[in-house]
Order: sequence, then structure tokens, then C-alpha cells
Amino acid sequence: ISGAEITVHDPKPGDTNSTVIICGDPEQTKRAQSLIHAFIFCGLYQK
Repeated sequence: ISGAEITVHDPKPGDTNSTVIICGDPEQTKRAQSLIHAFIFCGLYQK
């Protein structure tokens, strides 16, 4: 959707934080970041 390449690294054992790497031009990375934030926001309120 954004045109960016997104890589998600699972958290290390005992950790709860994942690492997300977004690659692309500035507009692609901005769109990807906005989409990721929207998915996280929706997930927080659908529980």
C-alpha cells in the first residue's frame, strides 16, 4: 500500500519490544509509519 519495504523482527526472549525497519523514499516511509500506527491504534481498542 505504501510502497515501502517493512521488516519486523520478533522480540528477543524475555523482551516485549519488536524492532520494525521501514525502507523507501521519504513519502513511502511516512505512509508506512502512518499505517503501522493506525494498525497498532486499532489493535489497542479492539481487545
